[in-house]
Amino acid sequence: MVEVTQVSNRFQIEDLVVQDASGVVFRALDTQTGDFVALRRFFPSGADGGGLNAAQQHAYQETVGRLAAVTHPALRSIISGDCDPIDGMPYIATEWIEGSRLRTCLEQGPITPEEVAHVLTQALEVSQILSGVLGEEGIWIETGLEAIVIGAEKTGRTVTFWIAPQKWLGKNDSRHGLECIVELTETLMGWHGKRVSDHAGKGLGLWLKWLRGAKATATLQEVREMLAASTGADSPASATRLYREAFQQKRSKSHLLWILVAGLVLLAAAVGTWTALNKKPPEIPPPSIRIVE
Repeated sequence: MVEVTQVSNRFQIEDLVVQDASGVVFRALDTQTGDFVALRRFFPSGADGGGLNAAQQHAYQETVGRLAAVTHPALRSIISGDCDPIDGMPYIATEWIEGSRLRTCLEQGPITPEEVAHVLTQALEVSQILSGVLGEEGIWIETGLEAIVIGAEKTGRTVTFWIAPQKWLGKNDSRHGLECIVELTETLMGWHGKRVSDHAGKGLGLWLKWLRGAKATATLQEVREMLAASTGADSPASATRLYREAFQQKRSKSHLLWILVAGLVLLAAAVGTWTALNKKPPEIPPPSIRIVE
């Protein structure tokens, strides 16, 4: 076990998960909570480049703070994020989800059109929520098969995504348009370079053909509505409802925490009062009487 003092004294590295030109991911222990996290250190200017300057670091910290308030079943929530004080490299810690990488699942056999539609639906929902936070529409998550995890049954999570800081940093591969959703669909369905019929993939073919032509102009809401209509799913929730639900859960947890804290304070005060009222007063020895003969 190696303490990551150059990143944060809070986290201790357990394992190296993956490393590429964009950065490195560790499985680390959060010493404040005792939980495991995915600790990701990014190379905003490439593996041979430097970190962020002071202004960029400030902007990064503010953005991470806003994104940490987002909760969604398909998003690995942000625990902490900052920049290394030594070299300015940004890092982010997100919850650790036990499960299998989507690439591994595909190697074991194809997944059904329904499962593909679920992955796409979740990716688009999360992206629309993050777009509201960042103030710009885009796919602000990792869509590579190595970065998408199918949660183990015990986690109660299906598909989960990582937020992609390098996209909002505008460095390296800064593409955050719908092209990556087209590529993800083609990869999952095995449709790269292929013409597909409207009925292929139980309606996914119709949606993909539309998206290929509309990817430069369509809004995320339009893409979600077209996906639901093409596959026969229920109409998707509005952006307003997505935002409300994404932030309500953490507010509720925070409110509950304050209630618990207040309850403990009141309980402690009551116990203190009861103890004071029922405490047996100390025995005072009787005054000594001196008899003078």
